[in-house]
Amino acid sequence: MALNHRWATVGICAFLMISSLALPALGLVQSEFIPNSDTGSISMTLTYHAGTPIGKTSAAVDRLTDAITNLKYVHATLSTSAGSRPVTDRRPAVSLRA
Repeated sequence: MALNHRWATVGICAFLMISSLALPALGLVQSEFIPNSDTGSISMTLTYHAGTPIGKTSAAVDRLTDAITNLKYVHATLSTSAGSRPVTDRRPAVSLRA
């Protein structure tokens, strides 16, 4: 049936495509690439070059954690360490309170 009414089919498809693109522009459909985080926590990664001693990385994260802990709304901190061939990482996480 669609082949018998080619122009009607093309017109309907074009209308639907334009309508679908117009919905977000008109504010009828909301979109968000990065959702809001209401967890009250922050996560970060500190990365050094390969071969950096884990002691140096740990000392840097300890200084960072000490500085963060002294901020007003910080409730707790947690840090983990990982050493591998390409990088040496240390990941501090911060828990906030209102």
